[in-house]
Amino acid sequence: MLRMQNMMTLIGALAAGMAVLAGAVGAHVLHLEPGSVRAHTYDIAVIYLLVHGAVVCLGGLVQVARPRLWFVARGLMVLGMLLFCGGIFIYVGAGFDKPLPIIPMGGMSLMGGWLVAAFAVCGQAVCDAGFETARLTEKEVD
Repeated sequence: MLRMQNMMTLIGALAAGMAVLAGAVGAHVLHLEPGSVRAHTYDIAVIYLLVHGAVVCLGGLVQVARPRLWFVARGLMVLGMLLFCGGIFIYVGAGFDKPLPIIPMGGMSLMGGWLVAAFAVCGQAVCDAGFETARLTEKEVD
């Protein structure tokens, strides 16, 4: 498992580095019209790649209640980066008329990654404590 954690950290670091490279390509190579929809879309992909790359990279340093779920969350984020950000880079860079159908699937993967991350960092005792507090409050009202 440690080897896979290190691999995820490497993937995250590479993704964050690629975000910087993609930003430079967008600014100096693609000649996108400033303020255009394509330029805005490209910028969003760069930001999402940078943020999720950093989360996947630094995620190896975080102690969580459910490490396997945390690994799944990071995996979903990697898949989302590939589909969402990669799909946008291809769409804008190749000049396609319509966005690629993989882009929304990537967005769903990113959202799923954050949802699984929430479950991973929420220890069972913490989650149960919230429900227990709600139950105690209901009993006290009676």
